[in-house]
Amino acid sequence: MRLMLASMSAVVALSAGPVAAQRYWGPEQIPDCARDVSVENCRAQSLALLLHKLQLPDAAEIAKDGYRGVRVFQYDDFGVTWPAVAFLTRPINEYRREGVALTRAIQADGHVAALERSAWEIGWREVDGVIAAIKASPPSEERPTWNPTRLTSPLAPPPPPTCLHPPTIIIEIIDEGQVQRWWPYTCRADAAVAEASRIASLIAAAFPVCGHLDIARYGSGLGRVRACLMVGGKNPYAAVEVMDILRPGIRGDTRAAYEEDRQSDHVSLLGFDGRRAAGRDAVIEALNEGALGPRWLRVLRATGDGEGVTVIGRLDQVAEINNPDPIAVAIRWAEDSDGESRIVDWSVEQH
Repeated sequence: MRLMLASMSAVVALSAGPVAAQRYWGPEQIPDCARDVSVENCRAQSLALLLHKLQLPDAAEIAKDGYRGVRVFQYDDFGVTWPAVAFLTRPINEYRREGVALTRAIQADGHVAALERSAWEIGWREVDGVIAAIKASPPSEERPTWNPTRLTSPLAPPPPPTCLHPPTIIIEIIDEGQVQRWWPYTCRADAAVAEASRIASLIAAAFPVCGHLDIARYGSGLGRVRACLMVGGKNPYAAVEVMDILRPGIRGDTRAAYEEDRQSDHVSLLGFDGRRAAGRDAVIEALNEGALGPRWLRVLRATGDGEGVTVIGRLDQVAEINNPDPIAVAIRWAEDSDGESRIVDWSVEQH
């Protein structure tokens, strides 16, 4: 399907796009624009870069192919991208449609995780409702204003609430060959943004493995989609179990992997210096003595197979935020004699 192909022609002059000196930007981030770039050009450059990273086409190409639907993108105030979600269909006849429900996310090592399935009737009918609701009451891009006369008049309206680090959300409606795009101001409650968030909930409910992720921890929408994109392989359910143990934070940080009880009796560890520690006691001693260096473990994804789970992560420098100097690490898990999953091997990329 053409809509799943990257539209390289949409990426123009990426080298002249968002830039920021003296700051590290990871593959999963959208850099800040230079200060002399207009808001309009900044948005165009950021969107082009985002589509390039996600390997997705411009909405105009999708519209040209006769599709109808919604795409939603999001990245936070630090440029860290969240999963993109989309539900797109086009008619086969008066009663039937073909199309796709998909999500993609860029991970910190540049890997693009993806889930995709064919569109279904209940889904596209709900998306039709989302389109109608957003077009009837589009999201607002205006920031709230405040009249400073409040300082002298008790009858003046109160100032807008403090809003720190709001995310950037991009909503695209593709309908009747046209594309409408909004960048809503996300510090205010907006019914259109709430409608657009229903796409993520649809995606989360569309893939069985997502249903095994703790809804109390991840929610039923984009948080669950994000966690779902971190598990995979022939046995993704085993990967979910390991992720439940690790419980990584938003940036992938975890302490659980270092715990003594998470190591099997026969665990081994290959450290930076090429030396291998064997056995639980030796591995715990090596970890305590800095075998992984002054770095923090960042979990990226977990892949399950018939014999266990491999967690792919990276070790970032603690001291220099703008120079993480990431080093790849693979942590192998397997079911122990008591039925619990434990680590059987740590392998650090050798330099």
